Amino acid sequence: METFQVDQAIPKTELNGSERVPVSDGGNPAVFSVEVLRAWLSGQLSPIQAAAELARDEAEAAQLAAELAAARVPAPDVGQIGHFLRVNGAGDGYEVLDPAAARAGLGAQTQGAALDQLADLGLTAGDLLYVAGDGTVSALPAGTAGQVLGVAGGLPAWVAGGFNTYESGEIAIVASGPFTLSHSLGRKPLVMGLYLRCKTAEAGWSVGDEVAVSFQQTTNQGAGIRTTDTQIIGRFGSASSPFIVPVASTGSGQNITVAYWALIVRAL
Repeated sequence: METFQVDQAIPKTELNGSERVPVSDGGNPAVFSVEVLRAWLSGQLSPIQAAAELARDEAEAAQLAAELAAARVPAPDVGQIGHFLRVNGAGDGYEVLDPAAARAGLGAQTQGAALDQLADLGLTAGDLLYVAGDGTVSALPAGTAGQVLGVAGGLPAWVAGGFNTYESGEIAIVASGPFTLSHSLGRKPLVMGLYLRCKTAEAGWSVGDEVAVSFQQTTNQGAGIRTTDTQIIGRFGSASSPFIVPVASTGSGQNITVAYWALIVRAL
C-alpha cells in the first residue's frame, strides 16, 4: 500500500482513489480513505470532527439505552377487574393475582385485634355490625319481616315498621262528660280522628257502621281534646245530643240519640 507524508501535498498523479493511510485519533489507530485525507488536507476538518463526535454520541446513547433496559422493571401482564398487583418474589418486578390467590396471600398474614374480635362474634347471615358504647364491635342479628332499623338507648335496634297507631275501645257518650285514654305511641299523636259507631240503627245507618265526625260541630256539640306523650284527654260537648250525624240517604244533619252510638278515637 502506498504511504504519504501528511504534512506534504500528495501528487494527484500518484493517487488512484483506492489508497488507505494510517491516521492517529487519540492514540487509537484508524484507517481512512484518501478522499477523507484530502478533506483534512483541504481544511475540512470541522465536518470530519462533527461526524466523529456524532458517531461517539450515538454509541454512548446506545450503551445508555442498553443499561436502562437491563435495569427497567418489567411491566406485569394486564389483569382483569377485581385482580390485584403485588411485587413478585424476586423483588424485581410485579405480578397480577386473581382474587383467590390474593385472599390466600392475605390469609397468611397475622390478624390484628379487630379481626380476632370479629372472628369471636360468630357472625351469621343478616347480621349488622356496629360499635358499642365501650368501643367494641358488636353484631345486631337480622330482624323479622316488617321491622325497620331504629335506635334504642343510643344503639341500633329493630322496631316495628311503619307508624305506631292507636285505637280506643268504645266510649260511652255523655253530655259534658270527660274521658281519658292511654295510648302507646311514645309521643303526642300526629293525627287523630273521631268516629261514631252505630249501636242501634238510626238516621239510615246500620249497626256497626262508623261515621267520621268533626271535633267541633256547633257551639255545644263535638268534643274538645288535648294530648300528651301518653294520654288523650277529652270532654264531650254540653248539648244533650253532643254530636250530629248526616242522614245516610239525604246528608241532612240529625242529632244523635246518645244511647245508639259510641265514640271511637283513632290516632297515629
